[in-house]
Amino acid sequence: MNTFRFSILVIFVAGSFFTGCAAPVYKAPHESPDAGYDYHPEKSGPLPHDHIEKTPVPPITQPGHSPDQQRRLPPRIGSDDFQTDSQSHDKYLLAAVTSLEIQSENLLAQGRTEQAFATAERAIRFDPANAKLWNLLARIQLRRGNFNQAEQLSKKSNLLAKNDKQLQAENWRIIAQALAGSGYVSEAEKAFGKARELENH
Repeated sequence: MNTFRFSILVIFVAGSFFTGCAAPVYKAPHESPDAGYDYHPEKSGPLPHDHIEKTPVPPITQPGHSPDQQRRLPPRIGSDDFQTDSQSHDKYLLAAVTSLEIQSENLLAQGRTEQAFATAERAIRFDPANAKLWNLLARIQLRRGNFNQAEQLSKKSNLLAKNDKQLQAENWRIIAQALAGSGYVSEAEKAFGKARELENH
């Protein structure tokens, strides 16, 4: 009897040992093919990020405009910087033209008409609307005896010198001298007359 009980006890212990060593079978929960992609707020509730407090960003404003007007205004581009660059460029051109004009006048006074004309032409490339530079070219050509060119350059200067009566009078004197040098005496007298009229106004 005792031997029978002992046998049963050994069988029970051995069975428990092998049962504990066996790997449990994991059964994954059943999921549909679209699991994780079908979001239903009314079923699952709000997501965690829905409770994050959002800090409002203040609008960018410009002086003299209300917030409502700011929404219709285009963004400002560095206009002040552009104006500064433009002003610097104008100052550089003015300095360059003035320097070349003075050089040309000095060369003309020295009788170096060829160099004076080349220098004045360089100045005109910087400032082609400068009436005084065209007058300078006319005076140089008159000194060189190129009467027809002196006349045409003086007329060009007059077209640009609309409100400068003194410069216009000087141009008409160049035209008169050029006409006289070419043998057109009567036309030269008329040109001198226009010069005197401008000088008296």
